[in-house]
Amino acid sequence: MWARSLAVAIVAVAITNQAAAPPEADSHWLEVSREQAFDSLLPVRAHRGHFVAYRSHRDLYQDVPEQYLRVERDSGRPTTGDAFVATLVAPVGRSIQRQLLDLHRSRPDAPSSQCSPTWRSGRTTVHSTACGSLKANLDALSRVTIAIPRRDIIALHPNVHRFVIDLGTMNMDVTLFDDQSPLVRWAAKVMVAVERCAA
Repeated sequence: MWARSLAVAIVAVAITNQAAAPPEADSHWLEVSREQAFDSLLPVRAHRGHFVAYRSHRDLYQDVPEQYLRVERDSGRPTTGDAFVATLVAPVGRSIQRQLLDLHRSRPDAPSSQCSPTWRSGRTTVHSTACGSLKANLDALSRVTIAIPRRDIIALHPNVHRFVIDLGTMNMDVTLFDDQSPLVRWAAKVMVAVERCAA
């Protein structure tokens, strides 16, 4: 009798493992398609007027909302001198990665280029002339340092922080995995400043 129960349990486990295969395939699809979706929805690529772009997401885990900050020079107001416009974008409800997975599961045969979601997001924009703390934080960027980590440090499914910065005298495209990096902490301060000025 116990042998029969064992056989039933083995069959149940096999069926369960077969049912678990699609999520693994979905995760692989997301791994391949995520960067294209991010570049479309949360672009960090430099263009004319670009100053700083910052984007973060969690590796492997899709339940963590992404963060996005873009700061651009305001060329439309030459009389204001060194003026900037800062924009925050954040998903509302589920993360962008989760929204992408949901769309892919509903249309598994669609190419990734057709899976850009009509996603729910919040967008906040402020101008440096109306936000003194934003201007102060932007001025502080030149004092931020980046330390090269030791080679023997392993980051297991970290938050991925990507920065593209153009100071005129320096262009930088860097990805960091340390939440306590001075540059990551700087971005957090800028985002708080933008939110408070917009409130």
